[in-house]
Amino acid sequence: VSKIKKKTYTLCKNITDADHVTLNNKPIANVDKFNYLGAKIIMDGDCNHGINTRISKANQSFGMLNSIWKSSILSKSTKI
Repeated sequence: VSKIKKKTYTLCKNITDADHVTLNNKPIANVDKFNYLGAKIIMDGDCNHGINTRISKANQSFGMLNSIWKSSILSKSTKI
């Protein structure tokens, strides 16, 4: 069971102390990066970090399955 998490952030360049964004009279935190649907959103808009993270996760997952791919006990149809 997971709790529903809802957080609101602002992602602004050159924000000053005088610039406050509020919602229902509560300040909204300004951040330089956050995760959204599994992707890291970064202030500078560079997507290379996200791509590298996904490649790394895919390599890790493939590595975890390596013993299955090399197994002679399992049939090819089971592996696929």
